[in-house]
Amino acid sequence: MRLLREPMLHFFALAGLLFALEAYFSAGQKARIVIDQATADYLIRQREDLELRVLDASERANVIDGYVEDEILYREAYRRGLDQGDSRMRRNLILKMRGLITGDLEAPGEDELRRFFETHRDRFVRPARYDIEQVTFDADALIPDDFDAALAAGTIRSRRQPGMPQSLLAGTFGTDAGRAILAASGSEWLGPFEMPDGFQFLRVLDRIPERVAEYESVRAYLAGDWMMDRSRKLIREEVNRVAADYEVVIEADL
Repeated sequence: MRLLREPMLHFFALAGLLFALEAYFSAGQKARIVIDQATADYLIRQREDLELRVLDASERANVIDGYVEDEILYREAYRRGLDQGDSRMRRNLILKMRGLITGDLEAPGEDELRRFFETHRDRFVRPARYDIEQVTFDADALIPDDFDAALAAGTIRSRRQPGMPQSLLAGTFGTDAGRAILAASGSEWLGPFEMPDGFQFLRVLDRIPERVAEYESVRAYLAGDWMMDRSRKLIREEVNRVAADYEVVIEADL
Protein backbone atom coordinates (compact mmCIF):
# COMPACT_ATOMS: atom_id res chain seq x y z
CA MET A 1 0.00 0.00 0.00
CA ARG A 2 2.85 2.38 0.78
CA LEU A 3 4.33 1.70 -2.67
CA LEU A 4 1.06 2.71 -4.32
CA ARG A 5 1.30 6.12 -2.63
CA GLU A 6 4.79 6.89 -4.09
CA PRO A 7 4.65 10.03 -6.35
CA MET A 8 7.28 8.68 -8.76
CA LEU A 9 5.26 5.54 -9.34
CA HIS A 10 2.24 7.70 -10.23
CA PHE A 11 4.41 9.75 -12.60
CA PHE A 12 5.72 6.74 -14.53
CA ALA A 13 2.27 5.18 -14.69
CA LEU A 14 0.79 8.38 -16.10
CA ALA A 15 3.64 8.74 -18.62
CA GLY A 16 3.13 5.17 -19.79
CA LEU A 17 -0.58 5.79 -20.20
CA LEU A 18 0.06 8.93 -22.29
CA PHE A 19 2.48 7.11 -24.57
CA ALA A 20 0.00 4.29 -25.01
CA LEU A 21 -2.80 6.71 -25.86
CA GLU A 22 -0.60 8.55 -28.37
CA ALA A 23 0.35 5.28 -30.05
CA TYR A 24 -3.31 4.21 -30.15
CA PHE A 25 -4.64 7.41 -31.70
CA SER A 26 -1.75 7.83 -34.13
CA ALA A 27 -2.09 4.27 -35.42
CA GLY A 28 -3.43 4.34 -38.96
CA GLN A 29 -2.67 8.01 -39.47
CA LYS A 30 -0.65 8.77 -42.56
CA ALA A 31 2.42 10.97 -42.57
CA ARG A 32 1.65 14.21 -44.43
CA ILE A 33 3.74 15.60 -47.26
CA VAL A 34 2.60 19.11 -48.14
CA ILE A 35 3.75 20.98 -51.27
CA ASP A 36 2.54 24.57 -51.06
CA GLN A 37 2.55 27.11 -53.88
CA ALA A 38 5.86 28.68 -52.86
CA THR A 39 7.61 25.29 -52.86
CA ALA A 40 6.12 24.29 -56.22
CA ASP A 41 7.06 27.63 -57.80
CA TYR A 42 10.63 27.34 -56.52
CA LEU A 43 11.10 23.78 -57.79
CA ILE A 44 9.67 24.57 -61.23
CA ARG A 45 11.60 27.85 -61.59
CA GLN A 46 14.82 26.07 -60.63
CA ARG A 47 14.32 23.50 -63.40
CA GLU A 48 13.30 26.14 -65.96
CA ASP A 49 16.37 28.26 -65.19
CA LEU A 50 18.56 25.21 -65.69
CA GLU A 51 16.98 24.16 -68.99
CA LEU A 52 16.40 27.73 -70.29
CA ARG A 53 12.81 27.03 -71.30
CA VAL A 54 9.27 27.00 -69.94
CA LEU A 55 8.08 23.59 -68.76
CA ASP A 56 4.75 22.27 -69.97
CA ALA A 57 2.05 21.00 -67.62
CA SER A 58 3.28 17.40 -67.76
CA GLU A 59 6.88 18.42 -67.01
CA ARG A 60 5.78 20.62 -64.09
CA ALA A 61 3.85 17.69 -62.67
CA ASN A 62 6.94 15.47 -63.08
CA VAL A 63 9.04 17.97 -61.11
CA ILE A 64 6.58 17.83 -58.21
CA ASP A 65 6.33 14.05 -58.51
CA GLY A 66 10.12 13.78 -58.26
CA TYR A 67 10.11 15.94 -55.13
CA VAL A 68 7.39 13.78 -53.53
CA GLU A 69 9.34 10.62 -54.40
CA ASP A 70 12.50 12.00 -52.78
CA GLU A 71 10.55 13.04 -49.69
CA ILE A 72 9.07 9.54 -49.32
CA LEU A 73 12.51 7.94 -49.75
CA TYR A 74 13.96 10.39 -47.21
CA ARG A 75 11.35 9.53 -44.60
CA GLU A 76 11.56 5.82 -45.34
CA ALA A 77 15.34 5.99 -44.81
CA TYR A 78 14.73 7.43 -41.36
CA ARG A 79 12.02 4.88 -40.62
CA ARG A 80 14.42 2.05 -41.51
CA GLY A 81 17.21 3.47 -39.39
CA LEU A 82 19.57 4.34 -42.24
CA ASP A 83 20.52 7.56 -40.46
CA GLN A 84 22.27 5.63 -37.69
CA GLY A 85 25.98 6.43 -37.62
CA ASP A 86 25.65 8.81 -40.59
CA SER A 87 26.22 12.53 -40.13
CA ARG A 88 25.23 13.56 -43.65
CA MET A 89 22.04 15.31 -44.55
CA ARG A 90 18.89 14.61 -46.59
CA ARG A 91 20.57 13.88 -49.93
CA ASN A 92 22.76 11.17 -48.49
CA LEU A 93 19.82 9.38 -46.90
CA ILE A 94 17.89 9.48 -50.19
CA LEU A 95 20.89 8.04 -52.05
CA LYS A 96 21.31 5.42 -49.34
CA MET A 97 17.68 4.41 -49.74
CA ARG A 98 18.01 4.21 -53.52
CA GLY A 99 21.12 2.04 -53.14
CA LEU A 100 19.29 -0.29 -50.76
CA ILE A 101 16.51 -0.80 -53.31
CA THR A 102 18.75 -1.32 -56.37
CA GLY A 103 21.79 -2.97 -54.80
CA ASP A 104 21.25 -6.44 -56.36
CA LEU A 105 20.70 -5.25 -59.92
CA GLU A 106 22.80 -7.20 -62.47
CA ALA A 107 24.32 -5.78 -65.66
CA PRO A 108 22.43 -6.48 -68.93
CA GLY A 109 23.58 -8.71 -71.80
CA GLU A 110 24.08 -7.64 -75.42
CA ASP A 111 20.60 -8.72 -76.57
CA GLU A 112 19.00 -6.81 -73.70
CA LEU A 113 21.00 -3.71 -74.63
CA ARG A 114 19.89 -3.86 -78.28
CA ARG A 115 16.24 -4.23 -77.27
CA PHE A 116 16.64 -1.30 -74.90
CA PHE A 117 18.20 0.83 -77.66
CA GLU A 118 15.46 0.05 -80.18
CA THR A 119 12.74 0.73 -77.61
CA HIS A 120 14.23 4.07 -76.55
CA ARG A 121 15.78 5.40 -79.76
CA ASP A 122 14.36 8.86 -79.03
CA ARG A 123 16.61 9.08 -75.95
CA PHE A 124 19.77 8.78 -78.01
CA VAL A 125 19.50 11.96 -80.02
CA ARG A 126 22.60 14.12 -79.95
CA PRO A 127 21.20 17.54 -79.01
CA ALA A 128 21.82 20.73 -80.92
CA ARG A 129 25.13 22.30 -79.97
CA TYR A 130 26.67 25.74 -80.10
CA ASP A 131 30.22 26.89 -80.78
CA ILE A 132 30.64 29.96 -78.58
CA GLU A 133 33.32 32.64 -78.55
CA GLN A 134 33.75 34.35 -75.18
CA VAL A 135 35.59 37.51 -74.15
CA THR A 136 35.87 38.30 -70.45
CA PHE A 137 36.83 41.51 -68.68
CA ASP A 138 37.64 42.48 -65.13
CA ALA A 139 35.09 44.71 -63.43
CA ASP A 140 37.17 47.90 -63.98
CA ALA A 141 38.41 47.11 -67.52
CA LEU A 142 37.86 49.39 -70.54
CA ILE A 143 35.73 47.89 -73.33
CA PRO A 144 36.96 48.48 -76.92
CA ASP A 145 34.40 49.81 -79.39
CA ASP A 146 35.27 47.24 -82.08
CA PHE A 147 35.68 43.72 -80.75
CA ASP A 148 36.74 42.19 -84.07
CA ALA A 149 39.46 44.79 -84.60
CA ALA A 150 40.69 44.42 -81.02
CA LEU A 151 40.85 40.64 -81.41
CA ALA A 152 42.75 40.94 -84.69
CA ALA A 153 45.19 43.39 -83.12
CA GLY A 154 45.68 41.14 -80.12
CA THR A 155 44.68 43.81 -77.60
CA ILE A 156 42.02 41.47 -76.23
CA ARG A 157 41.85 37.70 -76.26
CA SER A 158 38.89 35.42 -76.69
CA ARG A 159 38.23 31.83 -75.74
CA ARG A 160 36.29 29.37 -77.84
CA GLN A 161 33.82 27.01 -76.21
CA PRO A 162 32.99 24.41 -78.89
CA GLY A 163 30.08 21.99 -78.94
CA MET A 164 28.14 23.42 -76.00
CA PRO A 165 24.71 21.73 -75.60
CA GLN A 166 21.76 23.80 -74.46
CA SER A 167 21.71 22.00 -71.10
CA LEU A 168 25.14 23.46 -70.23
CA LEU A 169 24.68 27.04 -71.44
CA ALA A 170 23.13 28.40 -68.24
CA GLY A 171 25.63 26.65 -65.97
CA THR A 172 28.60 27.81 -68.05
CA PHE A 173 27.67 31.38 -68.96
CA GLY A 174 24.73 32.24 -66.66
CA THR A 175 20.97 32.16 -67.20
CA ASP A 176 20.66 35.54 -68.96
CA ALA A 177 23.57 34.82 -71.29
CA GLY A 178 22.22 31.35 -72.05
CA ARG A 179 18.84 32.76 -73.04
CA ALA A 180 20.51 35.37 -75.23
CA ILE A 181 22.50 32.66 -77.03
CA LEU A 182 19.33 30.70 -77.79
CA ALA A 183 17.58 33.82 -79.07
CA ALA A 184 20.48 35.01 -81.26
CA SER A 185 19.97 34.54 -85.00
CA GLY A 186 23.39 35.70 -86.25
CA SER A 187 26.96 35.95 -85.01
CA GLU A 188 26.80 39.40 -83.45
CA TRP A 189 28.41 40.03 -80.06
CA LEU A 190 26.03 39.67 -77.12
CA GLY A 191 26.47 41.35 -73.76
CA PRO A 192 27.80 42.51 -71.48
CA PHE A 193 26.72 39.82 -69.00
CA GLU A 194 27.77 39.88 -65.37
CA MET A 195 30.22 37.34 -63.99
CA PRO A 196 31.37 36.82 -60.38
CA ASP A 197 34.61 38.71 -61.03
CA GLY A 198 33.71 40.94 -63.98
CA PHE A 199 31.64 40.65 -67.15
CA GLN A 200 31.63 38.85 -70.49
CA PHE A 201 30.65 39.18 -74.13
CA LEU A 202 29.62 36.19 -76.24
CA ARG A 203 28.80 35.32 -79.81
CA VAL A 204 27.62 32.19 -81.60
CA LEU A 205 30.16 31.02 -84.18
CA ASP A 206 28.25 27.93 -85.29
CA ARG A 207 25.08 25.99 -84.56
CA ILE A 208 25.18 22.21 -84.97
CA PRO A 209 21.70 20.67 -85.39
CA GLU A 210 20.61 17.61 -83.46
CA ARG A 211 21.09 14.15 -84.96
CA VAL A 212 19.98 10.60 -84.15
CA ALA A 213 22.75 8.33 -82.86
CA GLU A 214 23.52 4.84 -84.19
CA TYR A 215 23.79 1.83 -81.87
CA GLU A 216 27.56 1.42 -82.13
CA SER A 217 28.20 5.08 -81.34
CA VAL A 218 26.38 4.82 -77.99
CA ARG A 219 27.17 1.17 -77.15
CA ALA A 220 29.68 2.17 -74.46
CA TYR A 221 27.03 4.16 -72.59
CA LEU A 222 24.01 1.88 -73.02
CA ALA A 223 24.69 -0.34 -70.02
CA GLY A 224 24.73 2.69 -67.74
CA ASP A 225 21.48 3.98 -69.25
CA TRP A 226 19.87 0.54 -68.94
CA MET A 227 20.93 0.31 -65.27
CA MET A 228 19.55 3.78 -64.56
CA ASP A 229 16.27 2.93 -66.29
CA ARG A 230 15.90 -0.36 -64.41
CA SER A 231 16.88 1.28 -61.12
CA ARG A 232 14.26 3.95 -61.72
CA LYS A 233 11.58 1.29 -62.18
CA LEU A 234 12.59 -0.57 -59.01
CA ILE A 235 12.59 2.66 -57.00
CA ARG A 236 9.19 3.65 -58.38
CA GLU A 237 7.79 0.23 -57.50
CA GLU A 238 9.08 0.56 -53.92
CA VAL A 239 7.75 4.12 -53.61
CA ASN A 240 4.35 2.98 -54.87
CA ARG A 241 4.40 0.14 -52.35
CA VAL A 242 4.95 2.41 -49.34
CA ALA A 243 3.05 5.44 -50.68
CA ALA A 244 -0.13 4.26 -48.95
CA ASP A 245 1.54 5.19 -45.64
CA TYR A 246 1.78 8.85 -46.70
CA GLU A 247 -0.77 11.56 -47.39
CA VAL A 248 0.47 13.92 -50.11
CA VAL A 249 -1.15 17.36 -50.12
CA ILE A 250 -0.34 19.64 -53.06
CA GLU A 251 -1.51 23.16 -52.23
CA ALA A 252 -0.34 24.67 -55.50
CA ASP A 253 -1.60 25.42 -59.00
CA LEU A 254 0.60 23.66 -61.52
